[in-house]
Amino acid sequence: KGAFSGCIGLTSIYIPKSVTSIGEGAFSDCQSLTGITISDGVTSIGKGAFSGCIGLTSIYIPKSVTSMGDYAFYGCNSLTNIKLQKGLTSIGNNAFVGCTALKSVTIPDSVTSTGNAIFSGCSGLTTINIPRSVTSIGDAMFSGCTSLKSVTIPYGVTTIGEKAFSGCTALKNITIPDSVTSIPIEVFSYCSSLTNIKLPKGLTSIGDHAFSFCYELTNITIPDSVTTIGYASFQRCEKLTNLNIPDNVTVMDFGAFANCRGLKNVTIGSELASISDRAFFGCRDLKNVVIWDNVENIDKNTFSDCGDVAIYCRENSAAHNYAVSNGIKFVALSLTEKPVIGDANNDQQLNIRDAAAIAISCAKGQYDKIPIWADYNGDRVCNIRDAAAIAMYLASRY
Repeated sequence: KGAFSGCIGLTSIYIPKSVTSIGEGAFSDCQSLTGITISDGVTSIGKGAFSGCIGLTSIYIPKSVTSMGDYAFYGCNSLTNIKLQKGLTSIGNNAFVGCTALKSVTIPDSVTSTGNAIFSGCSGLTTINIPRSVTSIGDAMFSGCTSLKSVTIPYGVTTIGEKAFSGCTALKNITIPDSVTSIPIEVFSYCSSLTNIKLPKGLTSIGDHAFSFCYELTNITIPDSVTTIGYASFQRCEKLTNLNIPDNVTVMDFGAFANCRGLKNVTIGSELASISDRAFFGCRDLKNVVIWDNVENIDKNTFSDCGDVAIYCRENSAAHNYAVSNGIKFVALSLTEKPVIGDANNDQQLNIRDAAAIAISCAKGQYDKIPIWADYNGDRVCNIRDAAAIAMYLASRY
């Protein structure tokens, strides 16, 4: 333990085949160490073995190594290259935290266990390959990797830890496989360049602050399987324009979509009984909200600071009474089914056929045949501009 710790004059080291393990803190804080040769025979690298080796630029891990301990290369801020070999099965907590010069890593498909915050703060990391052998991504595993642009999470991953990608400010696209059923707390918070994310079909819950401050997120399709949307989960997603809350959602927590300033159209699902405090607070461009009879309670501040919003609901419903009590415009509906904003052909879907239906009615001058909820751009008039807005929205999703 700590055999050569703090040997600041040590510049190179050769570890022979006779050595089977590198102990805890063995070479920690050897600040001048630039070259390490680890012979094939070493099976484990201990906790903090090379932590604080700020001169170390590259290292080759032989196939014989099966486990890498916590903090193994913590703070090796000059490390640009590390080759992990097939045979490695586990990587400990915080193994590469603060390796700011590290640009790419391939995790071998022999790895089945990964700790928390392994690559946290690796601000130079641009690409990462996660193999199918990995079934869980630890808490804060890539948090603060500010140069990471895209990630593919393989099918087989069932769990993503809290804050796993928080603060990945360059991350633009990510696909989450259908094997994941829950999005945890703050997992993509402050991913300020994230424009598109595909959520899994079997997803049941979206955690608190999961996508908060994803300023560039333009589209989000919440799967029908989702039942819970957490506290401030989409706060400050300022480029979201359209939102459909699925019928299975029973909980939508405080401030879920607060300050989504570009949000224009919202349809509330048929199982949500209560719309929480400040759920849409500060959504200044919000124009149309469809609320069906299932909603029994709407908090006074749900639509505070929302500007010129109109609530589409049936007369004498809780939504109607709320609108009247709070001086909000309401549009009375006589339908037996909840409409979808922009659904001009009444098939309970939003697609290119709706844009076509509006365009045809406009061409024939039959504006009275366009349903009032087809006002997709929220200007209180149903016309060809709504057809164009629908077409542009659909095009942005693909």
